[in-house]
Amino acid sequence: MLDDLADVAEPNTYRTIALANDTVNINANTIDTYRSLTKHIKEENIVHHTYQIKTERAYRIVIRHLHHSVLPEDIKGELQKEGHMVRNIMNIKHKQTKEPLSLFVEDLEPQANNKEIFNLQFLSNTKITIEKPHKSQNIVQCQRCQAYGHSKTYCTKPYQCVKYGGQHDSKDCKKPRHNSVKCALCGDDHPANYNGCTVYRNLVATRINHPRVNKLFYQHPAT
Repeated sequence: MLDDLADVAEPNTYRTIALANDTVNINANTIDTYRSLTKHIKEENIVHHTYQIKTERAYRIVIRHLHHSVLPEDIKGELQKEGHMVRNIMNIKHKQTKEPLSLFVEDLEPQANNKEIFNLQFLSNTKITIEKPHKSQNIVQCQRCQAYGHSKTYCTKPYQCVKYGGQHDSKDCKKPRHNSVKCALCGDDHPANYNGCTVYRNLVATRINHPRVNKLFYQHPAT
């Protein structure tokens, strides 16, 4: 593996850490090295997962007190006038009643002026409040391989069915509903996204914040 990576990246531009299950953690020191390694690993069809580059992540905000009937296109236009480029807009609904709330979540394109948006007090002639979103306490779970800590967008690991643990996409599962479920993570008789799973509970108990920028997880081809 090291000889293979040496053909792609310059020495001292990355480091590796051997983990359990023949998995290797690769940390790139620069964005260029990260892109080169990621491109090579994808071209070689090597099983891996990674994370979105921090500088490319959307800048998420929450707008309060803007009526739910305001069209997303109008919100986007108003924010563009203030110099902010919108990637996505979503109206928040009540968890129980599903009624739309006067609350919007916006993903802005990363720009130097992102923080200036908190200075806005009016939008569409409406008095508003702009806040940072509350940090979720949930651990992200990949809907492709069912592992925790990354999303399916940056995963090439084999599919694992969330209900039965089979190597296929969960949405393509053809097993009858009366079949016994099996967790792809621990093997017990529950779905892989069950919060009572021992794997999930252990992760919650030992969760440690760590940087995710420029990081790859390379699965040895033999496993």
